[in-house]
Amino acid sequence: MPRRFRSPALPVAVVAVLLVCGTVDAGRLALIPGDDAPPMRGYTIDGDRVIVRFEPGTVTLLNFWATWCVPCRDEMPALQKLHESRAADGMQIIGIHVGYVTDEDLRTFFEQIEVDYTVIRPDVRWLTEWGGVSAMPITFLVDGEGKLVRRYLGATEEQIAGLVYDAEAALEGRELGPMIIPETPAVATEEDRPKPPARR
Repeated sequence: MPRRFRSPALPVAVVAVLLVCGTVDAGRLALIPGDDAPPMRGYTIDGDRVIVRFEPGTVTLLNFWATWCVPCRDEMPALQKLHESRAADGMQIIGIHVGYVTDEDLRTFFEQIEVDYTVIRPDVRWLTEWGGVSAMPITFLVDGEGKLVRRYLGATEEQIAGLVYDAEAALEGRELGPMIIPETPAVATEEDRPKPPARR
């Protein structure tokens, strides 16, 4: 029987610094195209161990998100549609949930938004292995050799369309589209996380 996932005991303050300032550790810079994609390990909400592998002939989208991130929710239908239409061709969609909710709440969330691509809770090593996760959503496009192809921040309609185009282009061996950087990207930071009610 697979062991159940238990959220790592990571202080909320550490995550706040990470998300707002974008620092992972001293001297760690954001990943850039051409870098080797670090390993991604974690657990599903059912407790199954997952190790993301970048196999030849596959294109992977690693999407960092949280339930409280509105732009993250806005792009999930497009990711789900991409999963449904291109998974058989080698498209791998991996959602990386970095929020703090129970497994049951997360399961209910998936049922409500009708997402069935792989979503995992990463183990704590992602904090030191993945740089530049300064706001959400952030999505990394990785080729079958495990090389980072492009990094996307935000989820405006244009950005979502561009992400989908690039993923399909990478899968088909075509050139990627132009990088879309709107003046006001649709992102969420730790400041957008709902605050717990004050204790009396």
